[in-house]
Amino acid sequence: MRRFVAGFASCIVLGFVGAVGYSYSGLQEIAAAVPDNSAIAWLLHNTYEHSLDRAAAGVTVPANLETPEAVRAGAKIYANECIYCHGAPGEERMALANGLNPRAPLLLAARRRNIPNETFWVMKNGVRMSAMPAWGGSYNDAQIWSVAAFLRQKHGISAADYKELASGD
Repeated sequence: MRRFVAGFASCIVLGFVGAVGYSYSGLQEIAAAVPDNSAIAWLLHNTYEHSLDRAAAGVTVPANLETPEAVRAGAKIYANECIYCHGAPGEERMALANGLNPRAPLLLAARRRNIPNETFWVMKNGVRMSAMPAWGGSYNDAQIWSVAAFLRQKHGISAADYKELASGD
C-alpha cells in the first residue's frame, strides 16, 4: 500500500511539474486567430458547461419571467448590447465578432435552449477568457432577467418579428 501511495504521489508531482514546465515553455498558441486544438477546445467547453451547471443551480428563476413587457424590454437591451457579437435574425454581427475565439454563439438560433437561470448567470457574471463581459455592474437583475426572458421565448424568431420587437414598434 505504501508503494501505491508513493507512486500515486509521484504521478501527481510529475503532472504538476509538467504542467508548470509547459506553461513556462511558451509553446501554447495564444493567438485568437488560430483555432484551438480540438482536445483543448473540448476541455475548455466541458469545464465551462460543468462550471455553469454548478454556478447557475442556485439561481431561482422568477415565476413571471416571460411577461410581454419583460420580453420587449429584453429585446431592446439585446438590440443595444448583445447583437454586436451574437447577431440576430436579419442582422449581421459586427466585424470584430469574427475575431473572437471562441466565437460568440448565435443566441437567437432556433435550436438553442437558452435556459433562463444559466442565461442570467452568464450575463450577470460574464465568462473568463471568452470576451463575454459581466453585465451585472451595468444592468440590474430585473433588466438581466428581461434579456433572459427574451432569449428563452424568442429563440427562432423571424427577422421581421425581431425587428418589430427590438424597435418597440
